Amino acid sequence: MKKKAKRKAEEDKFEDIEDEIENAMNDVEEQDEEVDLEAEKEVEEPEESAVVEETKEDVEDTPAENNEEAELVEVVEEGKKKVPFFKFDNNAYMSYERKVLIYLILVLGCAILSTIFLTRSFSTGKQEHISYREQSSLDYKVYLKKNDFYETKYLDKDMVYVASLIKRIDVNIKYLFDIDEKSNINFDYDIIGKLAITDNDEKDVFFEKEYTLLENKKDGMKDSKNYGINENVSINYDYYNNLTNKFRSDYGIETKSNLIIYFKVNQKSAEDNKYKLDTNSTMSLTIPLSEKAINIKMDTKEINKESQLYRDTAVVVSNYIYAIVSVILIIVLAIFIGPLIKLLLNMRTKKSTYDKYVERVLNEYDRLIVETTTPPNMNVNNIVRVHSFTELLDVRDNLSLPIKYYVINNHQKCNFYINHGDELYLLVLKAVDIEEKNKK
Repeated sequence: MKKKAKRKAEEDKFEDIEDEIENAMNDVEEQDEEVDLEAEKEVEEPEESAVVEETKEDVEDTPAENNEEAELVEVVEEGKKKVPFFKFDNNAYMSYERKVLIYLILVLGCAILSTIFLTRSFSTGKQEHISYREQSSLDYKVYLKKNDFYETKYLDKDMVYVASLIKRIDVNIKYLFDIDEKSNINFDYDIIGKLAITDNDEKDVFFEKEYTLLENKKDGMKDSKNYGINENVSINYDYYNNLTNKFRSDYGIETKSNLIIYFKVNQKSAEDNKYKLDTNSTMSLTIPLSEKAINIKMDTKEINKESQLYRDTAVVVSNYIYAIVSVILIIVLAIFIGPLIKLLLNMRTKKSTYDKYVERVLNEYDRLIVETTTPPNMNVNNIVRVHSFTELLDVRDNLSLPIKYYVINNHQKCNFYINHGDELYLLVLKAVDIEEKNKK
């Protein structure tokens, strides 16, 4: 009596859920039987022999669900034959992991192919360049004080000079800018004189000061290939030489003094110019001071260089077919990426009603259920389909045989069954049936 009471309590516990699943099972089986009957009428021929008719009757006696199960779980006992990965009939269930994998392959394939076609459809053209040249020259004349030796007023460049006879130095600065293509470029330049008093090794600086010899000037070239500067500046040599001599005599130290003349020019292309230029150049002239020796010579550093300007042509469509294919692939990618994201998000969601039900059954009747990797043999002579787990429990109590649990597709479909000789007692649970029932 106690055993029957306990059995009754267990049956009542799942009665509500079993009724819902049973109703869903009945609806699905009725739909399957209607589809099978229509298919049999289409293929039936009047001339069939009695043997063929007998075979048909045997097929009719086997429900359509059996054929579905046979196709889905077909496995040779030795494990040599498996269900093809991409081949399944209209009623078969695709596993959740397989769905994710297929969508992932489609999304990645479309992304890679669209990128390849997109990059090949555009072209950046060729890199263009032009050359420009800068040249400069320094010329100077050394004007002399009145003396009994030189009959000329000045001496030319690159000669030996007596420092005490130098009155002034007139410097002529010439600068030429030349470019291969007509351009709009702005120039600004100035001339600075820097007085530097150092020790004899020119390591330590005692005094340093800059003098503006020519105020900053701004000029430019417009739609032209060349531009030139020609400036003259007069250096009062006697003034700077006396200043450095006074520093030496007042402080009684040995010094070395120079007046360095700097010509600085900046070049910058206009905003509408095709090639961009922003650079500067410097030319210098070094004049020694505080020297009594007669071999005074001036050191010059001129500008003489050639450079290039580069620019890339605009990006253009070079292959319209590739561009169209790329757009189509991007559209396909957008279509498939939504379902893929949904599947990935669902992997993290809470358990479905199907999973909860199966888990409750396995936990509650763990002592009665054996989980197996062997599918039920659908080729037995008699397949008895049960519509609820409670009915399968009654079979188990009558036959004293274990209930076997086989997973067809994770989170989608499973079988609970009992083998008894040539008889197979089978309960098929489908997530889709439970979901459809919940929608109603």
